[in-house]
Amino acid sequence: FALDEILIVAGGKRLEEPKEVASAWGPGWCVDEALENYEDEVDVFENGKYKRYPAFYHPGEYKFPEPIGTVLVTGHTHEEAVTLPRFIGKGIKNCAFRYPYDPIAGVFVQLGLTSGEPIDLRGVKVVPREVLIKLIEAPANEFLKGNEDVAKVPLEFTGAIVMEIKGAKAGENVTYKLSWPYNLFANVEEKVKMYQRFGTTNIAVALPVITGAKICAAGEAEKGVIAPECLDAKRFLKTMADTGWPMRFHE
Repeated sequence: FALDEILIVAGGKRLEEPKEVASAWGPGWCVDEALENYEDEVDVFENGKYKRYPAFYHPGEYKFPEPIGTVLVTGHTHEEAVTLPRFIGKGIKNCAFRYPYDPIAGVFVQLGLTSGEPIDLRGVKVVPREVLIKLIEAPANEFLKGNEDVAKVPLEFTGAIVMEIKGAKAGENVTYKLSWPYNLFANVEEKVKMYQRFGTTNIAVALPVITGAKICAAGEAEKGVIAPECLDAKRFLKTMADTGWPMRFHE
């Protein structure tokens, strides 16, 4: 069973005459891009070669830091598996990106509803993904809605990003693991501080981009087309901290 159903029952008991139950699905960010990513083949660097696998490739459980615990994850298209083997050097052999499995998104993909290819429907050409986007409510622009009272609301969910780097040092196999909060804050107190500093709590994507732009503008990056990993890591973390939000991660 799912938590949704439990909460619906609990909410219904508070009503004398429950009449309607509405449960919506949304990716939480750009609907078009999210649906395309779910449908795309998965780029993987495997045994020193780039390969592509079907969507939701390589499902398996992964234990995240508490309070998250064990989560079902699958292969997912993302730039790390493409750019890191090219730019990081050191003879990297394997690189992959995995993402929490979303069963609803999986159904959309299986039904062909995330396809960007037109189909004929009663003599009319329609693109399944465009129809689905029309039916899914777009995420609200939190940059415009947010205020300090909203920032003080208890966290509805928590997330984490985990990075595992496996290799050898001094002749011994070593695994180096880093983890950090998905939204760059771990609790309400940090969330409020973030709002007070930036006027929003949605900086997890914007702040690293701004940090990279500052380094490039200062002439401290290679010219041409590069990936984030081409920037000096220590310089990047210092610039990010100087902007107002030090990167906090667990090793």
